[in-house]
Amino acid sequence: MSFFGKKPTPKKIVAVLDIGSASVGGALVSIPEQNSHEKPEILFATRQPLYYQNELNFETFLAAMLQSLDTVLGKLRESGEGIPSRVHTILAAPWYASQTRIVKYAKNVDFVFSDKLWSELVEKESRAFEEVFLKQYSEMGDKARIIEGKNINILLNGYPSKDPIGKKTREVELSLYLSISSEEVTTNIEERINTVFKSPITFSSFLFNLFAVARDIFPNESNFIVADIGGEVTDVGVAKNDVLLDTASFPYGTNMLARTLSSKLDLSKHETSAYLHLYMEGKLEKRMHARVDRVLEKVRKEWLMQFAKTLDAMSKDLSLPSTIFLTTDEEILQWFGDTALREEFAQYTHTNRPFSVILVNKRVLAPYLLVDGGVRRDLFLMLETLFINKHHR
Repeated sequence: MSFFGKKPTPKKIVAVLDIGSASVGGALVSIPEQNSHEKPEILFATRQPLYYQNELNFETFLAAMLQSLDTVLGKLRESGEGIPSRVHTILAAPWYASQTRIVKYAKNVDFVFSDKLWSELVEKESRAFEEVFLKQYSEMGDKARIIEGKNINILLNGYPSKDPIGKKTREVELSLYLSISSEEVTTNIEERINTVFKSPITFSSFLFNLFAVARDIFPNESNFIVADIGGEVTDVGVAKNDVLLDTASFPYGTNMLARTLSSKLDLSKHETSAYLHLYMEGKLEKRMHARVDRVLEKVRKEWLMQFAKTLDAMSKDLSLPSTIFLTTDEEILQWFGDTALREEFAQYTHTNRPFSVILVNKRVLAPYLLVDGGVRRDLFLMLETLFINKHHR
């Protein structure tokens, strides 16, 4: 009998870890073989909250995240679903930073675009990207570590090419998405995973997962905005012609609702959580609903202004698409979706046109995967499973 209480199955099982600023989630997933038309299946899922702090401190924040990660890993180990062949670790803001870099290479004569040239261009740009963040991390007594590098578009002589190797051209343009994290964060995560699973570990960023899944599910939308509202940070990206061209973030997330409500109404964390839950479901007593509504309206306006400022800064170099793919904790997803539809939002961003907001929720994702009976339907783990199934088989 194996350590997990059952013999390893022939299915390809992978672990998915979702590390955010409000919680840590984990799942064991069955991924179909390459070229199979079967859907991926979530066999087991769990999530552990990171209770918000009134005043943020990085070391305390990191310790809380790692403690939640330990709990999640323990539950995955005890689930009895088998040993994963790989552990996919997806970091949400603020655990990483990212940038899309445009790489150009040209000659006056035709040349063959080779694997070697491709690797050299990517390597050079990755080093340049890393240099940008080395000083920032070294000032904090840490090191930078690139966790992700993805070619999201290649142009030969100005035209997209899905199979560029071996073709003649005079100009090459690569759109390269890179993300970076702290050595302290990634090493601590790896050490904890290795105490439970001895499987290979990969890292990626949640915003790129969101971008890729939105692009896959909505193929007619090639120009769009993606926004992930985490516990402490809102992460934003702008995609044009199916390329994630720019990303940015601002330190204002869902925990601001709880902090403001707790402060203004003098509530404990438990009371705040209960009131928010009842408010979002429309079940709060009328007078208290009105009080909570007044407080949250101020939070809404502040988040909206920060979101608009971020998009406005991004639109200095890009015209803004009108479609927004939005995701956050499902309980408050509709509330933020309604916020992004407000008329003043378009005025803030100088678009003078309404936005179309598509809520990336469990209903949108459900047709593309299976969830074993009785298993938690977790929005973020479902989305990440779809990304892994399509891009990491």
